[in-house]
Amino acid sequence: MSQKTYVKCYFGCSYNDNDPIHKFPNPNSLKLEKIERFKKWKSVLKPADQEKGDDYICKKIRICGRHFNESYRLPSHYLTQNAVPTLFLDLNPMSTADDIYLDPTPGPSNLTDVLSDCVEPTPISSTQEIKRSMSYINTKKKAMDITTKRTIIRLKNSIEKLRAKYKKQKTLMQCAQQISMKESFLKFTEKLPETSRIFTLLQIKGSKKPKGHAILPVECQQTADFLLIFDQLFDSFNGHSYQTSTKKYKSCFKNNSLHIQLWNDLLPVLESIKFQSNTHNNHLGNVDKFESIPSIKNWIHNIKTFKEMWVDLNTLL
Repeated sequence: MSQKTYVKCYFGCSYNDNDPIHKFPNPNSLKLEKIERFKKWKSVLKPADQEKGDDYICKKIRICGRHFNESYRLPSHYLTQNAVPTLFLDLNPMSTADDIYLDPTPGPSNLTDVLSDCVEPTPISSTQEIKRSMSYINTKKKAMDITTKRTIIRLKNSIEKLRAKYKKQKTLMQCAQQISMKESFLKFTEKLPETSRIFTLLQIKGSKKPKGHAILPVECQQTADFLLIFDQLFDSFNGHSYQTSTKKYKSCFKNNSLHIQLWNDLLPVLESIKFQSNTHNNHLGNVDKFESIPSIKNWIHNIKTFKEMWVDLNTLL
């Protein structure tokens, strides 16, 4: 009758159901973490066995569960994704000539084992070092090639999505231009208030028309000045020094800063901004009433407070 055969551990451990045999991670995997884990497993082998190649190691060599920390071993006898052999690595590795082994039988081989322990290991030649370096470089290059291919595929998909988005927006713009030229649409816009009519026409202007001068009417100049004032105010109160900015007021407040001059120039402008309402008086008739805006009053208060605080700080220094 044929004897029972089984795969043995690389370190010569006896077979145990509680410590199953584990294969090496796939060195040709597309996942970088598996390739890195294979390198860590491979580092526990003898240099002579490492030179036999990654495919040979993956097919022929096994490591049992006793060489893995308890935190890497699952109740199902499988290993975790980050398992690395770290225990009992000083045991004498056995020969890995065949994938299938017979049950060990006592014999004169014990004397050979004792003699082999007394013999110093042969030094690794420079050729072996070069081969090992080339193998590592090829593995690293292969991993980089996989990452590059994935990046190219992702960028191609992004470009296709942007092309589809541009095509859709271009179609919508062409439809809007056709609608804007119809007589019914022009009659409809004439019934709108002036501000709404201007806004509607601006939304459907041709994309190839110049976006510089003569687009906004003269009435929009005051609105542009108003927006610029508050843009500068927000910059002056939210400045910082840890990042350079093209906006001159978006900087740290200090001596001889431009913030003081800006606040002095804008205070009269802010104080002049008021709501105009028409009220009826029994004695005077219709009377125009001017009321301050709460948010503008807060801006004025904050500017004056900052100026006073800065004066007080300079007197203490």
